[in-house]
This record gives sequence, C-alpha cells and structure tokens, in this order.
Amino acid sequence: MRCGSEMLAVHADNPNHIRELGMVVLAQILFVREQPFPISGNILPYNLMKSVCIIGSGPGGLVAAKTFLQRGFNVTVYEKDDKVGGIWAFPKQSGSDGYLSPWTPTNLSKFTVGFSDLSWRSLGAGEGHVPMFPAAEQVGQYLELYRSRYVPDSTFKFRHRVVSVDHLEHDDGNLWKVVSETKVDGSDPGDSAGANTKQEIAYFDYVINAAGFFSKPTISSRLITPSKIVKEVHTSEFRELDDLFAKGGSHAGKHILVYGGGNSAGEVASNIAFQLSSSQHRPKAYSDSDKFKGVKVYHVTPRPLYAVPPFVPGDKANTFIPLDLKIYDLKWRQPGPIKSQSGSLSPEAAAARYTGIHGAVGDQKDLGAEALVTKEETTPYATLSESYSEFVRAGLIIPIAGRVRECKPQDADTVAAKVTTNSGNLTIIHNIAASVVANGYTPTASLSFLSPSTKQALSYDPTSTRLPILLQNYQTLNPAVPDL
Repeated sequence: MRCGSEMLAVHADNPNHIRELGMVVLAQILFVREQPFPISGNILPYNLMKSVCIIGSGPGGLVAAKTFLQRGFNVTVYEKDDKVGGIWAFPKQSGSDGYLSPWTPTNLSKFTVGFSDLSWRSLGAGEGHVPMFPAAEQVGQYLELYRSRYVPDSTFKFRHRVVSVDHLEHDDGNLWKVVSETKVDGSDPGDSAGANTKQEIAYFDYVINAAGFFSKPTISSRLITPSKIVKEVHTSEFRELDDLFAKGGSHAGKHILVYGGGNSAGEVASNIAFQLSSSQHRPKAYSDSDKFKGVKVYHVTPRPLYAVPPFVPGDKANTFIPLDLKIYDLKWRQPGPIKSQSGSLSPEAAAARYTGIHGAVGDQKDLGAEALVTKEETTPYATLSESYSEFVRAGLIIPIAGRVRECKPQDADTVAAKVTTNSGNLTIIHNIAASVVANGYTPTASLSFLSPSTKQALSYDPTSTRLPILLQNYQTLNPAVPDL
C-alpha cells in the first residue's frame, strides 16, 4: 500500500530483491483463504501466557496481532486513533484530516495490497465493484473487516498514545514498561482541548513497533514562512485547489510551486494539474470557469523523475496488466533463497534499475522537458502516474531540474522563487501564489517513545530519513534488542 510511495521497486539495492519479495506475496494472494486458521499449539492459562504489546493498528499491526493471538500470546494493541487502519483509517472527522484523501488510490493493485486470508470480495459489494487500485477509504473498510474477523475488540486500547517504552531487567527475566496517555473524556490524547490527560502503565514480555514509517510529514525545509501572502502546504494536506491559496477570488495568471524529487512530488503535481485542467476546460456557463485561467504547476526536482503508468503491456498482444504484477512475475525470480538487503544501491543494481525503467517509459525526450531526461545510468527515481507525462507534454506541468533556494515577496499576493539549476545557473519563477512541499515523511515520530538506551542499542540516527535504526531480517529486528 501507499505510504507515499515510495514503494516502487526503484529503491531496492538488489535489482531482484523487490521482485523476489513480490513473488512470495503474490503466491499468498493467489490462494485466498476465506476462513481464519485455528489457533495452533496448546493454550496456556492466561496468567502464564507471554504478553505482547503492539503499537499501532495499521496493516502491519493488525497482521501481527492476529498472528500472535493464533499462537497463544496475550496481545494488547495501542492505537492513538479511535479506529484501526493507520493512515488508511476512515472516515475522518473532516476531509482534511489525515495524510490521504478518501479517494487516493493505492499504488499497487488489489491483488498485491490484500491479505492472503481475506478476499476483497468480502467487502460485500463484490470484487468487481472494487477498482484495480482501491481508494483509501475502501482500504480502510477492508482493514476494519480484517480486524472484526481476526482480532477481538478486547485486544485494543483505542485513543491511547504511547509516550514511553523502557526495557527493564530483573531476576525473572526482561520486561518492557509501556506508558500510554489518554483523555478521560475520550478526546484525542495529546490534544489540549478536553479534560486532563491520564497515564496508564503496563508491562509486557515483547514489544512490536507498528507505528508506521510514514508517521510524520517532513516539512523541515519549509521555504515560505506562514503569512497572509502565500500559503505553503505539505503534499499530505492537499485535497482541493482552493486549499492551496491564502486568499479567495480569482487566481488567473498565477502559478503553483511544487518542489521535491520523489513519488509524492509527481503524484501531487499530477493531481493539481488534473484539477486545473478540469477547471480551465469547464463550460463558460460556470461563473468560476476562469478562476484558474493560465495557472501552471512549476515542479522543481533535483533529479529526473520517471513517470511510470500503473498499467503496462502484458506478454500477449493487446493486453495490459497492473505494473506490480509485471514486476513480481515469477519468471524474474533468481535461483536461491530470498535475501534481505538494505542501504545504497550498488552501481550494478542501479544500472539494472535504470535499464528496466528506461525500457518501460523510454528516455522521455518526447515530453519536451530537459529536466526529465537522464543522461547517465544512475539510480532512477519514479512516480506512479498515468497523467504526469501528458500534463508535461501539454505544458500544464513545467519541470525544472534544480533546487529551490529561497522565496521572496513579489507583490501583495505572490512570491518569486529562486532556483539553482543542476547546471549551476540561477532561474527565477515569478507569480507564485501557492507552494507545496514534497519532501516525503520521516519515521522519527514512530521511534520517539523508545528510551535513550534502546535507541543507542539500535544505532539510532535521527538525521537519517530512510534508515534511522539498523535492522536485520527484512528490516524487522536488531539482535541487540531481540524482544523488540
């Protein structure tokens, strides 16, 4: 599933790693089991069961809870929201809550973003009514159904925010002290409104951190200070065009700045361009048909971004299949066991990725945007979009290769953005009336409750946005802290 997105295969350091992992997932999806499997082994008395604390109830937390329950563990799931799903939890209190809009599609097909023991048909409307790339709200419904089928209500502590997790040593072994906070009136913990916050303390044998990699938007490089002139939002905050502008009325002739070089940058630029196109080409009978006349999206990216469509040609003539099924095709599996690897791509792996992406979308010279053309075999970056390329071709999205250095007020409603291009030249973008930060997410919030000693054992690096802690076994554990 999305989160961000940065889920494309272009970031794996072994050119076959993502494909091999996908084969395992795909094999499970193909053999869907409609019934929950029975609990295995002998069930111990409750007071003799090993206890497991799971922090977060997104897809990972739910699967972990179901699995440990089936193996006879005493499981408690802490969730700061009032429902399961993590970033996929719907409905929200308002359409602007959360990191995703209800209609945001997954960036992998429903054959991959599903569990082997719950079919999408189980939603009730029939699988034919679930699109190939389900919307975020449908994913939330799917996860709630998974919870109701496999994880009892008594397992969850909703509206409980974990504030500290400490590793304790004593004569009988090791325990984890977990401190959570909640509002006595049921309001969200950590919210200043409502009654006083109370804390609860519990002890567990094991802890599973399932709070999620996409726990907090990265906005540290914000270039426009909050003001009444120009509004700047993170990609996770964008829903509608009017959300981008500090003032109402007509925005004709002004422009929107998007800066970032990852999947979310391409996605948000495409979504903004789509809404602009719809507004600019609607019938003149509408009173606001000229509201966004002439508005363009300037996308500043530090590297070429390949726009990969969600559907690609299949092996047979005149056939198309979801991109993930092409990537995860069993014929790509290499001999030997699947190996877990992480870190920087080797030159050989980067070249293999470049060849694969280049073979799928070409060199992009036909788009007429020099910023999207790669001149050497380097690590390719991609965005999953079927419209980004065409909006570039139409001139609605204007890519610029470089980095935004600063934004200065231009008049009462706009700013000018100074861009240092990759060639070292200075380019100024005038009439910017809205700005979108596309710097992705940081997982540091999901690690903030760990004690300093635990972070040290995990080799915690708060400056690393991709690998802040060192883990093994497919990025799941560290031998220095085996019960976490």
